[in-house]
Amino acid sequence: MLNGQDVSAYADSLMDETLDSIVTEYVKRAKAEELGLTTLTAEDEAAIDEAVQARFEQDLAFYTRNNGTMTAEEARADAIESMASDGITEETIRAEIEAEWWEEKLRDYATQNITVSDEQIQQTYEDDLAEQRAAYDANPGQYEYARLYGETVVVYNPAGYRTFKQVLIPFDVTSSMRVNEIIFTLDSLDETEDAEQIATLNAELDTLYADLEATAAEVLNRVAEGADFDSLIAEYSQDPQYELASVQSDGYYISEASTTYDAAIKAAAMALENPGDVSEPVRTSEGVHILYFNAEVPAGDIPLDDVRDALEAEALESQRYDAYEAQLAQWVEEANVTYHREVLEQNV
Repeated sequence: MLNGQDVSAYADSLMDETLDSIVTEYVKRAKAEELGLTTLTAEDEAAIDEAVQARFEQDLAFYTRNNGTMTAEEARADAIESMASDGITEETIRAEIEAEWWEEKLRDYATQNITVSDEQIQQTYEDDLAEQRAAYDANPGQYEYARLYGETVVVYNPAGYRTFKQVLIPFDVTSSMRVNEIIFTLDSLDETEDAEQIATLNAELDTLYADLEATAAEVLNRVAEGADFDSLIAEYSQDPQYELASVQSDGYYISEASTTYDAAIKAAAMALENPGDVSEPVRTSEGVHILYFNAEVPAGDIPLDDVRDALEAEALESQRYDAYEAQLAQWVEEANVTYHREVLEQNV
């Protein structure tokens, strides 16, 4: 309606979809109760308590904002209040997790006999390989996303890739905003006509980077002394993506075709000659980066044996999904539900 479309033609199908969804939810709950899956054990309760706290703290971190005028306790209280105003409390989170809990048990019950054959793994591998060859060669960003977030089993590496790790020494928010402003202004100035202003802005940049580069020099001294780079990451880096397992194990995937990274990062990473080499400090609007050449990435198809376990898990999950949906449909059919559409239509 907001897009100016006449939705009346979709009324019947929307009603059917809504009814099917509501009925399926009731049937799932009834089946779970029949099987005793909604009764939580003491072990379940303890695990749910832990999951509730973890999700609450995760949401709290997203809501927490502090411009420096509040204490940590005040900022936390303010974030909790904001969450509550959006309907997010420990109680609402618990209700969501408990529902997920028994439904996962129901899913396990419905798919307990599902297995994956070697033939199915081979077929999954061949299908993924064909898809990724086409996609990753045409779109390097898609490959880099897959490597970064691990949502897809990668079975093909485009040519020209290497991995790098980094120590990131970041600006605070205010300094980062000012650096971005300066860079934006510099891009708009003429080297000849605006030479004096350019010199002034570059001097300000040098001042803003000075403290970060002092820390970077300390990191490079430690590198020269033979310190392990991963230990330096743990000690000095404040890379927000370091929590990702892929970044911790392999680092970042990059090539000359990459468009994901700052141009200065790409130039520095690709200039490193051998695995184990470390860059000089690299300036970006985020802060100062020190890059470590982690490894060359062999181009081409990844052997099936190297990804068999991951592909088996992928194929199993796909079959579990299909089997669960089929079982739900059967349970709904067996429930022999009577629909009173006219009652619903009167109340719409």
